[in-house]
Amino acid sequence: MLGPMQAELARADTRPPVFERAGSTPRSRIRYAAPAALDPELTLKATAPRTPRALITRERLSLDAPLLVDRHALLVQAPAGYGKTSLLTQWRRQALQRGAVVVWLSLDEADGPQRFVQGLRTALAVGGGGALESRVGELASGTQQAMDGPTNWLARVALLSSEVLLMLDNVHLAPEAAARDYLRYLVLNAPANLSLVLASQVPLPGFVSYAAGDGGLAVVTARDLLFSRAEVAQVLRRRLGKRVEPVHGLRAFELTGGWPLGVQMIGSAALDSADIEQVLERAHQGFGGFDQYLQRFVLGELPQEDVDFLIRVSDPPLLNGELCAAITGRPDSPAVLNRLVDMAPLFDPLVSGGWVRLHSLARGHLRRRADMELDESERTRLHLRAAKWFAARDMAEHAVEHALAARQHELAYDLAQKSLPVIWGRGDFDRALRWVDAIPESELLARPSLAVTAASVLANSARHEAKRERLVRGLLRRPGAEPALRREAAAVLLRAATCRDDGAAVSRLVGEWEGEFGKGCIALDLFLTFARSLMSLYAGQVELSRHVWTLLKVPRGHPDTTLASFFRRASEGDSFQWDANPGEAVAILEPLLGELESALGRRSTFATAVAALLAAARWHRGERAQAHELLADRLDVLERVQMFRPVILGFGTAARLAVAEGDEARALGLLQRLCFLGELQDVPRYVVESLVEQIRFHSHARRAAACADLLARLEQVCASPAVQAHAWGSGYRGVVLCLARAYTALAAKDHEAALPHVEAGLPAAAALRLGRQRLMFQLLRALAKYRTGRPGAEQDLHEAASFAAAYGLDAILQDTHPDLRNLMPAALEPAAPSPGEPPQPRPEPGAAPAFRVIETQLLTPREREVLRCLALGLPNKRIAASLGLGDETVKWHVKNLLSKLGGANRKHVLDRARQIGVLVSGGPDEAGARPA
Repeated sequence: MLGPMQAELARADTRPPVFERAGSTPRSRIRYAAPAALDPELTLKATAPRTPRALITRERLSLDAPLLVDRHALLVQAPAGYGKTSLLTQWRRQALQRGAVVVWLSLDEADGPQRFVQGLRTALAVGGGGALESRVGELASGTQQAMDGPTNWLARVALLSSEVLLMLDNVHLAPEAAARDYLRYLVLNAPANLSLVLASQVPLPGFVSYAAGDGGLAVVTARDLLFSRAEVAQVLRRRLGKRVEPVHGLRAFELTGGWPLGVQMIGSAALDSADIEQVLERAHQGFGGFDQYLQRFVLGELPQEDVDFLIRVSDPPLLNGELCAAITGRPDSPAVLNRLVDMAPLFDPLVSGGWVRLHSLARGHLRRRADMELDESERTRLHLRAAKWFAARDMAEHAVEHALAARQHELAYDLAQKSLPVIWGRGDFDRALRWVDAIPESELLARPSLAVTAASVLANSARHEAKRERLVRGLLRRPGAEPALRREAAAVLLRAATCRDDGAAVSRLVGEWEGEFGKGCIALDLFLTFARSLMSLYAGQVELSRHVWTLLKVPRGHPDTTLASFFRRASEGDSFQWDANPGEAVAILEPLLGELESALGRRSTFATAVAALLAAARWHRGERAQAHELLADRLDVLERVQMFRPVILGFGTAARLAVAEGDEARALGLLQRLCFLGELQDVPRYVVESLVEQIRFHSHARRAAACADLLARLEQVCASPAVQAHAWGSGYRGVVLCLARAYTALAAKDHEAALPHVEAGLPAAAALRLGRQRLMFQLLRALAKYRTGRPGAEQDLHEAASFAAAYGLDAILQDTHPDLRNLMPAALEPAAPSPGEPPQPRPEPGAAPAFRVIETQLLTPREREVLRCLALGLPNKRIAASLGLGDETVKWHVKNLLSKLGGANRKHVLDRARQIGVLVSGGPDEAGARPA
């Protein structure tokens, strides 16, 4: 059984332990004879820690997860503060539920070879709930051969009838001999009934390369241990109860980056407060117990010399040994930094190339202490050293802020001139705006290339229009302004006009500058393309709006490469949304959002803009939970974004979500806020879209007078000179006016009056390829025909429903009118199965399920939920929407159900669930009920 261990087993003492049987007691309940007295210290080391109060089961890291299943050895390798012991506790609980014997041993510096083996034998006795080892003290006098001890122990494990899980915590503390030789020996020679879990704060590269040879070792790293957004919310709910809302989990994730220790700190602080919002805000500012927690439980455990070191190197976001040596003047800085990374739960080790970073909460605390404890001259000196170190290594973008803080203005401005185009080109708008705000206009204009980039940055901000205009005018007034400079200035003007929907200015600038396309100014080419794409979209030429992007050529390595990719992909995703194809929009926008969040942060300007587009697509697909998460804690950022499509779609989707949750007051407040932003920023389209949406909401509630007042205001706005000058937007205005007039008539129950507006809007929407609005007009026409007794209502209803089902527009009935639900209940049935998926039985509308899913350890809670959805006849897409999961996650759970229940397909798995008593006839699911 032990392979190369046969010779060792021949010498091993494999006499079975003495035990007594009681009747037909199962082997897992064997009562062993009492052992010799156990070493109290070893007994404590062999006692597993208490399960944390807020422990959650992390399904993606369960023993059944794809990463870990069928592995006989697991190594959890991460610094302190990442929840290694909590994960081991989860696995221990899972193993115990399966009937395994779990053997726990915490290692330390005293665990040489002999004591290590003694610890193993003590742990086996403690973990078995009795004396699985009858001669624990036998090895105290030593062994004849080096490996006799572990060989004997492995042989005893092999004789047990139960599965055994050996969990070794703090492996990094064990002496090298034990870790290098004994651990490898145990992994390589483990019998079939033994699995091992090891936890270490430091990498064990030699052990991993040696032990992973047969593919039986899986390594869980710090990156794997970071909490996801959903897990952060789950931890807080477990600790704080129902007062935790989704936005709280998102904000906590933003503050901590999923760092388990940071999440624990927020949960601890919130226990003593009734206001979670206040706790999160104070965490962001470093108040409310966070500084005290770090000082008492983390920094208080370090020597003062190390704390002083951390305070002095806390300002740079990234650190390495050489930089720390330059800042502090200490030659031993590399060794100090490496030691602190290993022992202090303050660092994020996920940065490559020898760099590390302090976690945001820890860095904020240390920076505040630097402001309080270091005098101004020392802080200036530290910044200057950092600026010079970065500048000497051609890392200008890292040097700028240090030079500004050190009041080395000329150095800072020269460095900014070199690096601002780089950070702006990759989309780091918030950082670029911070630099531009810090540099006086006179200094910007003294450096034309810097002024051009600064003006381009300001073109994306709703709060800096005046400063942007001054910069552009100043550049164009320069004596003998070069053609290249004029092209750059034109690109800034075109970008600003396009993003704020100034149609007249866009038309004029495109006419003036389209002849310069392809003549070397990438910024001008980019925003000419963006403007042409948008103009094509509003003309209903959807394919052309995508095609124009193929004409844009950006040289490899150009600073605007990332910016061009962002605008191209965002425009392409939005074009599919315009054309009522939210599935394609999601496929394009979701990976783009992931890239932006990873590079720039969740609340960055560009990530927020894409999130707003994606949230609208998710809403139209009926994926309410995902849309809500995308917009949570982002609307304040969206207000500052100077990109009209994301702002309109973001606020509109947030309002629909509020209505769906029964909070109509909040929905109307959001739409009124959008209207106010339009008036404040002089963007009439915000006002138009807000008024149309308000009319739709009031029409659903039959508020005829409110609709009439809003319609009069809308018609006044659309007749204004500023809106009329927007020539390429006239067709779209006609569509929304028809929609608003139809809804106003429906609010007054005047279906005859609604029909002419619907009949006029339907072909106009079709001509502009406004797929969603076309469906809404078709559904409203069916409603009006039905109410007036005209023929054709049923045909319109079913044609619209068929189109909606084909493109995944699951929210179209809810968005169009509540009366449609009563006219066509069939449209509310689950969507048809995917190709290749067998048809599923559909429940009768309103009928309660005639079954319940029994709680059983065979299935995880999530698998039981998926099984219930399968029994309801829901396809994967509907299951994902109802449970707030991704499509791939649902497929994985279904695969697990097929495997665990022995089903060949979905119908068979339901039959198997009924046969074994997991799915039974009756009412709702009953927690705690188990099959006989």
